[in-house]
Amino acid sequence: GPRVKAFENAYKSYLKLPEGSSAIAVNSGSSANLLIFASLIDAGILKIGDEVVVPAATFATVSSVLYQVGLIPVYIDSEMDTWNMDPNAFNEAISDKTKAVMIVHNLGIPAKMDELMEIAKNNNILVIEDCCEAHGTYYKGHQVGSIGDMSALSFFVAHNITTGEGGMIFVKDPSLNNTIRSVR
Repeated sequence: GPRVKAFENAYKSYLKLPEGSSAIAVNSGSSANLLIFASLIDAGILKIGDEVVVPAATFATVSSVLYQVGLIPVYIDSEMDTWNMDPNAFNEAISDKTKAVMIVHNLGIPAKMDELMEIAKNNNILVIEDCCEAHGTYYKGHQVGSIGDMSALSFFVAHNITTGEGGMIFVKDPSLNNTIRSVR
């Protein structure tokens, strides 16, 4: 209804997403992750059997959603001081089947986005940010969730912004807006 649309617009504005971007409310952060990958397959951007690099130390639904839609998670080490994805491990994990990376910002600590984005760009890899534990976190003047191609947030009771339950997807590609809303 109108309150959900107002919340979507307010959060999109808060993140300062570019014109044409969308904020799409969903029922949970786990559903946000699932809908991102289901929509990418539905749109033909990813295909069953593609690899997605994910951190080994993270919440289960970061990788379980990949199994649900037929993608293959490639687990890599996290940095010991931040628990975030290690850029060197990401670079080493890339194969010709790697089509996306799910960068998780853990415990309000942003991942090393400059390094990770450069690796992704150099290898034509789609970047999805999981910001479920990092609402309001900045990386070099940019809020996490606004840096990659798409992002997922959670409003679960244990996270820094809560609606009791709920989630949000941010997508920069306007052509994916209707796909995600339809899959939702």
